[in-house]
Amino acid sequence: MSKKKFNVPIYDKISYKFYKYGCSLKLKKIDLLGNIVLDFLYLLNVICLKKDFKSISRAFCSNRHSSGLAELYEPLFNKIKNKQFGNILEIGIGGHNDFTGGAGLRSLQKFFKKKTIYGLDIINKKHLSRNNIIIIQGSQIDNTILKKFKNIKFDLIIDDGSHYPYHQLKIFNKIFKNLNPGGVYIIEDLNISFHQKLNIINYFLKKQKFLFTNKSELSKLYFASTDPNQKSIIFEKRNYNFKNKINLKHKTKDGYIKKVKSS
Repeated sequence: MSKKKFNVPIYDKISYKFYKYGCSLKLKKIDLLGNIVLDFLYLLNVICLKKDFKSISRAFCSNRHSSGLAELYEPLFNKIKNKQFGNILEIGIGGHNDFTGGAGLRSLQKFFKKKTIYGLDIINKKHLSRNNIIIIQGSQIDNTILKKFKNIKFDLIIDDGSHYPYHQLKIFNKIFKNLNPGGVYIIEDLNISFHQKLNIINYFLKKQKFLFTNKSELSKLYFASTDPNQKSIIFEKRNYNFKNKINLKHKTKDGYIKKVKSS
C-alpha cells in the first residue's frame, strides 16, 4: 500500500516498537516471550481502543487501518465472524525481506478468534506462526503450492500478494471455488497493481454480466475505494434467485463505492 505522510500518535509509535520487538524475538526462536509481547498489543488495544476490526488493525500496526480498508471491510467481516469455525487465507504476509510482517494475520486472528488463519508468502515467514496461524512459503501461482489448499474451505480470502494482475487472476480462478457460501474474496491494492497489458479492474467490469449469471458461483461484486489511490475488489459469495434483477444500488457509474454496506 502507498505510504502517506501524517503525524503518528504516540500510541501507534509504541505499538509498532512492541510489534517489531515481538517479531524479532520469534525470529530468534524465543517464541514464548515473543508471543507475550505481541499479545500485549492486543491487551493494550482492549484497554485503550475497541474490539472492532478497525481498532484491532491499528493495534497490530496493520496498514488496513491507516488506509481505511479495515473500516470498509467491517460490515462483511461481521457476518463471517458469526460463523464460529472456519478458515481464512491471506496471500502476502508483508514485511518483504524484513523480519516483520504478519500484522494483517494477527489482526485477523484476534477478530476471528475461532478460525484457522493461513498465511501464504513467497518469503519464509514461518517465525510468525502460532496457535491457529499457519504459515506456508511459496508463490501464489505455483500449482504445487495451491494443491495444499485443494481440500480446504475458506470463509475469507484476501489477495495482498504480488499485485501482478496475471497472478491475481490465476489464483482467483484456482481457489474461488474453495470459498464457502457467504464467504468473501478480496483483491487488494489495485492502485499499485502492475497492469502491463491487463487492467484487472476493467477485466472484472467487462465480465460482470457473466459473473452475475447462474453459471457462476459468484453472486455479488463490489469495487471498493477509500480514495482514488486505494482500491480493492470485493466478491461476496451468496445465493441469489437469478430470476430476479440483481440489486447494484451500491455501485456507482465508476464502479466504486465509498462504504461497503451489508444488504
